Amino acid sequence: MILALESEWEKQLWTNILRYALEKISKEQLLDQYADDYAIAELAVTKPHLLRRVKTLNEGSRPDKQITPYNFVLVGSPTMLSENGKPIIPLTPFTRDPDLAPYHPFIDANSGRLYEENTELYWKKLDKTVGDYIDHPESKFENGQRCGTMHRRHLAVDSIRYIGKEANELEESETLGVDDETYVEYREIH
Repeated sequence: MILALESEWEKQLWTNILRYALEKISKEQLLDQYADDYAIAELAVTKPHLLRRVKTLNEGSRPDKQITPYNFVLVGSPTMLSENGKPIIPLTPFTRDPDLAPYHPFIDANSGRLYEENTELYWKKLDKTVGDYIDHPESKFENGQRCGTMHRRHLAVDSIRYIGKEANELEESETLGVDDETYVEYREIH
C-alpha cells in the first residue's frame, strides 16, 4: 500500500498506533495487520539526477513505457546493504498495483545497479517499518527510550554551522535518504 494515496489507510494506521500506546491492543496485534504489505512510497521524477538514476530501467523499454520527467516511480524501504555499506534502496516504475512492485526488477537508487532476481527480499515489509517506528528512541529527550512523560535534553552549543535546508528537496531526502550533497554548508568569508 502507498501511504500518500490511501488517507483512510493512513488514519487507520495512526489509530492503531494510538490503540497500542494506550494498551488497547498488543504489539503483535498491531503488527499482524501490516504483515502482508510492503513499505512503498511514490516519488515524482522532478530532477535530472533522478531521471539519470532510472536510465537502466528505461533501457529496452518502448518509448511509451519509459520513465520520463514528472512521472512517478515507486521506492521501497531498504532491507540490505551494498558492498560499500550503503542501503540498497529499491526504485521501480510506477504501477497502479503497488503490491506487485517488490516482484519487479528494480534499480538501487544509490548506485543505479539493476536487480532482477529475488527482488522482494530487498523491500522492507510494512510491519517491520511500523515496528521500527514504535520502538525507536526519541533522541531529543533524556528518557526517550521509554514511554510516558519525557524530559528534554539540555544542550551545550560548541559552535554554529550554517547549512542550507532546501524545502523543495524534502520529499526526495525523506524517501531516498540524506547524502553528503543534500545540504549546502555556508562558510564565513573573512
